[in-house]
Amino acid sequence: AAPATISRHGIEADCRIAREGDFLVAYVVNRTDHVAVVNKNFGNSLPFASGDWVFETGATMKEVSAVPGANQTWKDFLGENLSEVGPGESLAVTRIDLKTLRARFAEEGADLSGESGSVHFQYNNMCDRLWQSRERAALSGNTNVPKVLRDPLSRRLLSTRQSSNRVHVLDLQ
Repeated sequence: AAPATISRHGIEADCRIAREGDFLVAYVVNRTDHVAVVNKNFGNSLPFASGDWVFETGATMKEVSAVPGANQTWKDFLGENLSEVGPGESLAVTRIDLKTLRARFAEEGADLSGESGSVHFQYNNMCDRLWQSRERAALSGNTNVPKVLRDPLSRRLLSTRQSSNRVHVLDLQ
């Protein structure tokens, strides 16, 4: 029998967050019945995935990046950060300690001291074979580009935009 996390409706992936001690951890969950590949190379533009912690209360929304101040280049893209995830399994893609998360939200003007509001995580990866095909001229033969991006990317690489469950701000105190 397939694991309970396998989608019966064609959903390929989910994003989940959980508090683990003094950390908030973001996971990508493979909802398919085959191995999937998740891009854990985070940065500000393709081929990097993006990840943002989001605080919302009422009409207010504040975002902080999972990779603050990152200025990645091609050489920073690592093949070992394209991680396989089994059917129904999850992979931790990033974690942040709560003290740092609260401080970074405060820098953005968010007030986490109240009783309302929630935090969730947004994961976005558009690096896939279609992107690679569109970028063929820039990738092929360019020795500044890592070999992993010049070779065909896995057909199982998840191209996805996901938003996680919400954790109430009081649960982060």
